[in-house]
Amino acid sequence: MYEEENFCCVHGSLYNPEDFNYIFTIEDVRLNFSLLKKQILFVGHTHKPIVYIKDDDKIFYSLDTTIKILEDKKYIINVGSIGQPRDGDKRSCVCIYDTDKNIVILERLSYNIKDTVKKVFKAGLPKELGERLYTGV
Repeated sequence: MYEEENFCCVHGSLYNPEDFNYIFTIEDVRLNFSLLKKQILFVGHTHKPIVYIKDDDKIFYSLDTTIKILEDKKYIINVGSIGQPRDGDKRSCVCIYDTDKNIVILERLSYNIKDTVKKVFKAGLPKELGERLYTGV
């Protein structure tokens, strides 16, 4: 777990972070908001970029690529994946938190997938880790 003044980062979830739990369901989202002591939680693990927003007692999600961070709301931001996207978009996903503009940007970047797959195979990693790069799932 990494913490700054208004945000924290965990791989999977605030609930027993050492267990690398996923945030998949609305129950997972509610639990993590209940444990969140900062305004923003950055997570990964699912490899699927999505933003959950808590506004008073309401929770909704956004697939927008630019999120304005509003003072009166809390956020759980799944940053996606640079190297193993699993949302059907084979491009890398990077997350930029611009504290001057108070925005979070989820940016997609193309890369040489064929060369990357060769490197995965050469490293002796499981074949499915390389093959899935062609589809992003």
